Amino acid sequence: MGGATSREPTAEELARAREVQEQVVQKAEGTEAVGVLEELWSAMQDVDGVGGEFEAVGDVWKRWGFQGRDPLTDIRGGGMGTLKWLVYLAKEEKDTLREVCTSQRALRASSSATQGFPVFVAAISVYRAALTSLNILTPGGSPQPLPTPTPTWHLPPYQVAATLLLLTSDITVQRKARYMEFNLTLKTAQEQLDSVLRAGVGSVAELNSKLGVARG
Repeated sequence: MGGATSREPTAEELARAREVQEQVVQKAEGTEAVGVLEELWSAMQDVDGVGGEFEAVGDVWKRWGFQGRDPLTDIRGGGMGTLKWLVYLAKEEKDTLREVCTSQRALRASSSATQGFPVFVAAISVYRAALTSLNILTPGGSPQPLPTPTPTWHLPPYQVAATLLLLTSDITVQRKARYMEFNLTLKTAQEQLDSVLRAGVGSVAELNSKLGVARG
């Protein structure tokens, strides 16, 4: 059985990939990063129901799955692109993000935080893994020379990353995987994603179906 056929991107697809690459290498710092962080704070009110005035540093960031009170400490390694993807999740993928947060908190609460993963810290790695699977980043995390022939140009990177996040969460829950096993769990999820992408999919909805991911 043959796999998907690689092709050159359209002008629109190429522009989207280049924008994603530029955002990944752009450092998440300064007033621009704080402004995007405030967007994330505002969007998370609808996801998690936590109110209050914006705080660039505060305990609520730990509740949402950062390692410490200053989220930019975690985000800087993923660049501005990761921060903007988190805003996308909170604004456009509320149900997906809410499901992941709920399932991971329940798993961590039942195991003294040894199982499951802090969501936003994990999402940083998931986003970069998705971009690697889409041939936008190299396996080492650097921007892939473009245009690179690939069968996945038509798939929106943010949406594919959301699918990978939910798949990683599902596998974590099924295995009751510990946080120290997160990289292995993500690798398993990414291998499943890569297998489906190689076979070929026409849309994100088809991708979700083939992966068994119930994403809205």
